[in-house]
Amino acid sequence: MAPHLSLMDDGSSTTIVGLVQALRERQATVPADKAFALRGVLDRLKFSTSTHGYTKSYGQVYHNFFLDLLRYDTRLVNLLVDVGPKLPGVPSWVPDWNSLQERNWLDARFVHDHADLYGASFPAPQMKIAEDTLGMWSIGKGSVAFCSALFQKAKYEAAALDGLDDVAFLNQKVGVFAAWVRAISDVASAQISHDQEDSLQDMYNVLMGRPTVPSDSELDTFKRWLHTLQTRSINIPDVGPIRSAEDIFAGDAKALESTTKCYNQLTGKRLLFITQGGKLGSGPCGKAVGDRVTLLRGVAVPMIIRCTSEEMNTFEVVGPAFVSPVIDVARFNKADFGHDWEPVHLV
Repeated sequence: MAPHLSLMDDGSSTTIVGLVQALRERQATVPADKAFALRGVLDRLKFSTSTHGYTKSYGQVYHNFFLDLLRYDTRLVNLLVDVGPKLPGVPSWVPDWNSLQERNWLDARFVHDHADLYGASFPAPQMKIAEDTLGMWSIGKGSVAFCSALFQKAKYEAAALDGLDDVAFLNQKVGVFAAWVRAISDVASAQISHDQEDSLQDMYNVLMGRPTVPSDSELDTFKRWLHTLQTRSINIPDVGPIRSAEDIFAGDAKALESTTKCYNQLTGKRLLFITQGGKLGSGPCGKAVGDRVTLLRGVAVPMIIRCTSEEMNTFEVVGPAFVSPVIDVARFNKADFGHDWEPVHLV
């Protein structure tokens, strides 16, 4: 059932929250129909919308529609959290509501509530809106210094779930995690020890994809898993003497289960990364070393952006990211101005 959309003429938070819910959660047989249907709602809210036609791609329809939304109320810039792989022929900041990415760390209510907060207490985002460019305030949180390899899907779903992968895939699976763990030690100039509770919590949060407090047994399993990756040499191309999962985890079924669970959560959805400053995170599969972790004014989560021109200060939007320790984005969005704010132009 489609969520109810309150029709109010005062630009209230109730209207904005309903609009966001309808846009993100309504189903439509033809993707662009979602935007066409909501265009009628916006007409009833008495603001002009651009002309949409069925001859346009759904990317072009979403481009025009997002511009309409931003010109109606800049609080809707938080819909940048729905940016996925770049749609052809439109700017990188155009959300793809046709195929919303599964993000277990981004509760839909968080997106709605963020718009509601702006209506209650946050100052409106200060933006410059052009046809192909969004000018926004930002705070940089570091460049990506390490980015994991892609988490590849297993040939057989049952194998991935049961941990019965062939040897080459098993090496690849564990090797991706091992490379990330080694990179963390390289950035920190020291190996993470089992008594560094904050560091262990950050690693656990990133792997789970959300702030999570592990039980004592889960934490114990995680420590054994980490110890295995730190002490065993995993060489992805060379199978070597490893013939089964038990060879890697020495019969530790719980550690093997954790590896498979984390891997399946990440496959096709997120890559692990580390910033130059040592922040750990996960983000869109399209990100790369050198991309920037950035807070964008009005957006509820950190975003990954990529510089396209230093001279013009232009950036492409790669997508949203989860970072641990969790960054207080609300503090930035509540402030009027800060000395560390920088203008960016999204293209």
